Amino acid sequence: MNVENLQSDQPRKDSRKKKLRSYLFLLCDFVILAIMCGCIIGRSSVPTDLNTDVSRYECYAAAFAEGGNTAFAQFPVRQCAELVANTPKLTTAIIASSLKKHGAPDFLVQFVASQADDQPLHYLPHEYPILTLIPFEIAYLISTPAYYQFAFNLLMTALAISIYFLLLAYKSRSASISFALFLVIGYVMKRPSTIAVDRFDMLPAALTFFALIFAMKSRWNWAFAMIALGTMTKFYPVILLPPFFIGQQMASRYQGLKWNAWQRFLPFVTFCATCLIITIVSLLFSVEGTLAPLNYFGARPVQIESLQASLLWLSNGLSMRHLTVFRNYGSTNIAGPNEAIISLLCNGLLVVGLLATLWLQGKRRLTLSQAVLLFLMVVIITGKVFSPQYMIWLFPIVALTIGEKPLWIVAWSVVAFLTYYIFPSLYMSGHSSRLTPFQPQFYPIVTARNFLLLGMYVYMLVNAGLQKSVKVQAEKLTKLTISRPLPSPDDIQVV
Repeated sequence: MNVENLQSDQPRKDSRKKKLRSYLFLLCDFVILAIMCGCIIGRSSVPTDLNTDVSRYECYAAAFAEGGNTAFAQFPVRQCAELVANTPKLTTAIIASSLKKHGAPDFLVQFVASQADDQPLHYLPHEYPILTLIPFEIAYLISTPAYYQFAFNLLMTALAISIYFLLLAYKSRSASISFALFLVIGYVMKRPSTIAVDRFDMLPAALTFFALIFAMKSRWNWAFAMIALGTMTKFYPVILLPPFFIGQQMASRYQGLKWNAWQRFLPFVTFCATCLIITIVSLLFSVEGTLAPLNYFGARPVQIESLQASLLWLSNGLSMRHLTVFRNYGSTNIAGPNEAIISLLCNGLLVVGLLATLWLQGKRRLTLSQAVLLFLMVVIITGKVFSPQYMIWLFPIVALTIGEKPLWIVAWSVVAFLTYYIFPSLYMSGHSSRLTPFQPQFYPIVTARNFLLLGMYVYMLVNAGLQKSVKVQAEKLTKLTISRPLPSPDDIQVV
């Protein structure tokens, strides 16, 4: 009888242990989220700090809602000074004059001419697509000027929390914790709050991450729609179209279809249609504001934190003697001898890196999430600009891809730490951002960070090239595993 009672009590004890374990994990999640949210929100300045990017976002939000001149008059002069100074080269008057000169219909010329940016609903950001205004305007509508930065950071926190729980649901607790860790490192390094790196980049990063989640669930139309929304928020997600397209074509649901079947191209059409509709809406608000961001990014010089800047410093004998530092486009930039050669070299590395990644993905040696991570890494590494907020693009993808591997978590934590040590800590050390590169420790640290990230990229690429295809790995697992469910090929990690 006692044995029977013991046997009947055992399932009850096991059930209690499982409940206790689940409660402990839940408590752990809340503690981690509290720390993460505290880091993002807790340092928000009240009133809104005029030295942050968020104060500029407030100017954009007010200018769109009320018109440029009316909005700028209600803020301190220095808060919106950068917007007033950086007027686009292609103004509404120039566009209207060009249309008239080329024989455009009068109604079209008048329509463009009526889009003066001092009128409500016609002032768009000079450097970002129109969807960027969504978080700017929401924070503007739900707060007062004094609490704008707090409201904006609250929105970014909500996005971070959603990423955390999606990683928990679709990947693992380790992945979600690693994502929180990367963010905490970044935000803890934002000292003091007067030069915080509060940015809206969490929005396009979240949309890109949502696209990967939809792809994992074989919801390809939604995945491409998310990429389109990300593109119309901050252009960079458009570069992810090739790996997403290849991943979609290799998905099992498309294997039985002919190469020219319309179902194969429907997700891409969804992307194009979404971008087209949003672009038309943007043109209806402001033709000038829609075209300005394209000109803005095409003309940007080499920024001091980029790999190209590190190579300039190295090629100049580890000296700043023959290098010129100047400030425009909202960043501190550098120019000097060998700039054209270094730019050509980095462009070559970019092309080789992108093609190698796509080839490995086509050979099933990279999963979609790995290909996306490598795409983003090589674009950031070889680009002219490496701003600290670019790390936010990577954090969700890194957590999803390699957030369960301790050594990789440590490596990415080091990259995050160095990035946020460079800005704001090293920037804060000088009296002016133009003097920042002349600090003895600046370029050794920047160069170490850049080459560490480049080394990580090359290692992941080469390691994937040495691996057998994901399909072969799955077949081997089939022979070894009988009772347990097998992972899908997209879940097998080769990095």
